[in-house]
Amino acid sequence: MEVGTTSQLLELQGLCKTDPEGYREDFELQLRHYRASLSLFLLRPSEESKRFGELANFLAQVSHVYKQSVKGVPKELAQLLEKHHEVLHPQLRRTLVNALMLLRRRGAVTTNEVLPLFFRLFRCTDKQLRKALFKHIVNDVREVNKKHRNEGINKALQNFLFEMVADTESESVARRSLSVLVSLYRRGVWADSKGISVIASACLHPSVRVMRAGLHFFMGHDQEDDESDEESEDEAPDDKGNKPIEKDSAIQPTKDELYSAFHKVLITARKALNYETATPASFTSIQLLRDPQGFAERLFQRLQKIHTNFETKLLMLNVISRVIGVHQLLVLPFYTYIQRYLQPHQREVTHLLAAAVQACHPLVPPDAID
Repeated sequence: MEVGTTSQLLELQGLCKTDPEGYREDFELQLRHYRASLSLFLLRPSEESKRFGELANFLAQVSHVYKQSVKGVPKELAQLLEKHHEVLHPQLRRTLVNALMLLRRRGAVTTNEVLPLFFRLFRCTDKQLRKALFKHIVNDVREVNKKHRNEGINKALQNFLFEMVADTESESVARRSLSVLVSLYRRGVWADSKGISVIASACLHPSVRVMRAGLHFFMGHDQEDDESDEESEDEAPDDKGNKPIEKDSAIQPTKDELYSAFHKVLITARKALNYETATPASFTSIQLLRDPQGFAERLFQRLQKIHTNFETKLLMLNVISRVIGVHQLLVLPFYTYIQRYLQPHQREVTHLLAAAVQACHPLVPPDAID
């Protein structure tokens, strides 16, 4: 059966699935076409090649009925994407990635063989591709652990993810790797102290946007999507950038606003002290921290040095105070630091007082908070 058009290739795809042996010769012909197209394509990988993409998709679709024949295809596609993903035409790149995903679902390749590549593809400036990668990675890891925890695969992937989250060359890879970890934690797949340790490391990442994503997690905010927290660059510069204008001293609040803030802070403070009822999931993650004292101290040190907007500083203050309160830690300079912001003109006084109350516990010396 000669196959020339897209519709004919789709027809052959269906026939191969229903009668594999009867159409083996036709399949082998298309496999040879694929090999020839691959050789030509590698000479000019930046050119669009719709036919090559269709042949790759065809082989992925029928891979479960011709397992031995397509054995080398996943490796070939992975190597092509690894080497040429930056110059590939976006549509072809998505087609090849989808083919590789399908080969993974068909069992033609293992999780550990393709997931490192998929994480590196987060560098691509293709939002549609990144969303597809994010969804596939989360679902794949969840499926691997569906019947029972696969500790071998989990350990290898978690170690790899630690490297990805710590990536200082690509903010995109670090942020989206962190998003995968958060999603897997919230789905109960990797809800352990090791996963929490990796997320905690993100709170100390040089990129403010990566740091914010980690902080939002510990505050229990919904920031798990791979495109979340897309604040503008001027709102989240890195530590070496120019210091933005803070929000705390521009406008003097009225007496009514101060009166309202005073009553609000009493309610907020009571909620802050009730660790059992206030966003229990976020407090559970804080309880799983392996070294809460070291984490709080390092985050506080960064808070003292960082040049960023006041909203981010407030986020850091809240996480530090929550960790101090949950674990009853002693970080005495924290109380002196927060007092400098407790001024009459401070419009965020409600949140600051709540953070201060969260950090108070019986082990704190009274003179530290006077």
